[in-house]
Amino acid sequence: MSVPYNARLWMESEAAALAVSSLPVFEKYEVLNEGHDRVCREAVMRAEQWMVDTGEGSPPAPYCWFELGSGGRRERTLASDQDHGIVYGDLDDTQPDISREREYQVYFLKFGRRIAFELEAIGYSLCLGNVMASNPRWCHEIRSWKQTLAGWMEEGGLDSIRYLLIASDMRGVYGDRSMVHLLGNWLRRKLYERRDLRKRFAEHSAAHTIPLGMFGQLYYERWGDYAGLYDMKEGGYYQIVNTVRILSLTHQIEEVGTKERLISLYQAGVLSAQDQDTWLHILRLFLHVRLTHHLALRQQGVPLHNYIDLKHWHREQKREWKEALGFLKVQQKRLVRTHT
Repeated sequence: MSVPYNARLWMESEAAALAVSSLPVFEKYEVLNEGHDRVCREAVMRAEQWMVDTGEGSPPAPYCWFELGSGGRRERTLASDQDHGIVYGDLDDTQPDISREREYQVYFLKFGRRIAFELEAIGYSLCLGNVMASNPRWCHEIRSWKQTLAGWMEEGGLDSIRYLLIASDMRGVYGDRSMVHLLGNWLRRKLYERRDLRKRFAEHSAAHTIPLGMFGQLYYERWGDYAGLYDMKEGGYYQIVNTVRILSLTHQIEEVGTKERLISLYQAGVLSAQDQDTWLHILRLFLHVRLTHHLALRQQGVPLHNYIDLKHWHREQKREWKEALGFLKVQQKRLVRTHT
């Protein structure tokens, strides 16, 4: 396995080269995230070998390690924090081997902890929200995964809504990817049948308001280390991802990436050609700003964050940004209106 000693340094050099290349933004992200996938797969392979070397043995059942969040959607910039899980067991879950469930759980949780260790060692920080395969919440046998997801649907609290939205971005990266494909399709089918939950999703999304006033003024951070800066994650990017995600769940779209979801929504007749073009333009804008901002921070030796200084932007740049935010505000309201 030819893995770079530090994935972060390797990704920085890749990103720096891509930033000045003539590739379109979406292609830059494809190249970057192919690299992330390769590095992560090799980390899982090292963890698997460590389990063998320490006497834990090879995986006792088929499994798949999957990514969530920006990694699941293939929208990572530089090395970011970890968001992942594991599904394992027999795809035919109608006759589960109850006697071995505990044995499997012990093995795969330990395996998940080692994966998290391997990823942290090469530059992927641990998830502060503990969305990792080392957490029993995100590491299940396939039948148990369905029970867990069904439990979140029935409970319907704020955390459960958030977990379901996170889970809907699962993408298999290493192992038997058909397991994640089948589990994801099962989840989408169940959510499609639950209009009440889609209403909760829309309400959850609307709680993240766009920081743009009725007269076109932008709202900046008022306190703390980032006072005077604009939060592009909570002030646009999150709303793009979540609105498109909820629309996709409403129409049983199988894609996970935001760009691919938009294309599928257009092909399904949900979006007009004009709306698709506008959405893709805005997504491209935010992805470009995220990539260049994160790369600049790394070059300055500053930890990654999503707060940008808009005050020095040219008038035309600000106008384009405000138009994008205005469009997102309209789409948020439309999402709530169509789900109530």
